[in-house]
Amino acid sequence: MSDIWRRNGFDVYPVAVAPELFARLELRHTLPGLGYSQGPSEGSFIAAEIGSEANRWAGLNRTGWTHPDYERLWTAANATLDPTQRGAYVAQMMALVSEHVPGYPLYFALSVNAGSLTPGAGRRGRERWIRRGE
Repeated sequence: MSDIWRRNGFDVYPVAVAPELFARLELRHTLPGLGYSQGPSEGSFIAAEIGSEANRWAGLNRTGWTHPDYERLWTAANATLDPTQRGAYVAQMMALVSEHVPGYPLYFALSVNAGSLTPGAGRRGRERWIRRGE
């Protein structure tokens, strides 16, 4: 992977970190360069998620990047119940991330939630999740 980055004009210096060192949150928040993955949500780039000595290196924002417009959009997205409006806010947030490139994830950690609707629920406008055993 490093060779591909070099061929495309990036100065890349791979660093191997021993597992026992990588488990230390301080190192994960202060090691310069690319992270190994993107956090689980858009909240990974908010200021409250920046790790520091004061919060014992907790948080998902390991890049330390913050932007006032991103913070404003994050707050607005979490204040609306309208999925279309929330999607519009998230799209604007991702545009800021694309413009400022605070991080470049090497992979995305995805999770899948599955459920089932009762037959005809869409016609009645009601949804009900089927629990295992029903």
